[in-house]
Amino acid sequence: MILHFENKSIASIDLQKWKNKDFFLSANEKIAANFIKDWYSGRKAFVLQTSGSTGIPKQITIKRELLEISAQNTLNALEIPEGSKALICINTKYIGGTMMLVRALHNSMDMYFRSVSSNPLDESLDEEIDLCAMVPLQLNEIIQNPHSMEQLAKIKNLLIGGGTVSDRIVERLQDIPTNVYHTYGMTETISHVALRKLNGPGTSQYFKAVGDNTFKTNDHNQLIISGAVTESKELITNDIVNLINLHEFEWMGRFDNVINSGGVKFFPEQIERKISVAFSDNNITNQFFITAEKDDKFGEIIVLAIEGEVSGNILSDILKSSLDKYEIPKKVYFATEFIQTETGKINRSKTIATINEI
Repeated sequence: MILHFENKSIASIDLQKWKNKDFFLSANEKIAANFIKDWYSGRKAFVLQTSGSTGIPKQITIKRELLEISAQNTLNALEIPEGSKALICINTKYIGGTMMLVRALHNSMDMYFRSVSSNPLDESLDEEIDLCAMVPLQLNEIIQNPHSMEQLAKIKNLLIGGGTVSDRIVERLQDIPTNVYHTYGMTETISHVALRKLNGPGTSQYFKAVGDNTFKTNDHNQLIISGAVTESKELITNDIVNLINLHEFEWMGRFDNVINSGGVKFFPEQIERKISVAFSDNNITNQFFITAEKDDKFGEIIVLAIEGEVSGNILSDILKSSLDKYEIPKKVYFATEFIQTETGKINRSKTIATINEI
């Protein structure tokens, strides 16, 4: 196993002798190097950080054996052979990046590190890559850059996690050979427990379980997960799903994001999906999200936040033509730039607190 850092390549086993002063590493590479050293030392448990995008950030201690089970589930599902190549371009402080390290270590894969940036493929890849993980923000930047799209085609299997994937992005993925999978999971489930194929053979709107994970729902249609990665305990999530069977579900939205306006419940994610299609049809690439605001009359009202500028008349026409009457936002906010978490997710609460109504 060789670790290809941006300024130096080193055999992974030689990290046991590595000192910070030996050669320059970026902050993310140092986190990865220290994790790999701990892994080789035989550490039995690791402390990982949640991103804080849906709640207060916290630290979770995870057993090594559960990390290994999760890694093997993914390697089996994607049929990644031993000795393959992995591209690491997301923050290894959090579960998505950590699990890329574990999969590579578990499967004796060479690791190629890229800076954590909005477009990790702005420079050419010298090698064909077997497995990579990114966040939607990165993929959104890549599809707008012809050179980066050419590089993306050099990646055989791509995992996209940490947020929803717009229809505009999915549409652009249909003509590339890369197998692209949308992931469902969280730190508490040791990364993803289900995958949804976004392009090519096997494309589906349903998330399908990996490993021995099984699914059911409660009276609120919240997803409940059970499997080896949860140590066979039932984990109740905050996600509302349409359960297909024990091994498949359609994701509908977050339970804690539901907007109750005038006694009618709305899923922001479903409204966002409609707007995404309309924006794509009108060549609008701005990031946006739907949220709620307290209101004396309705209890809550639907609010749209947009990054950058969109013509008011065009926006009004798009919303009226693409949304049901009661889904149309009562207010629209514009932000110069959305606030993001370290994992590339939009921090909705902090963003909406910093922008003013237009």
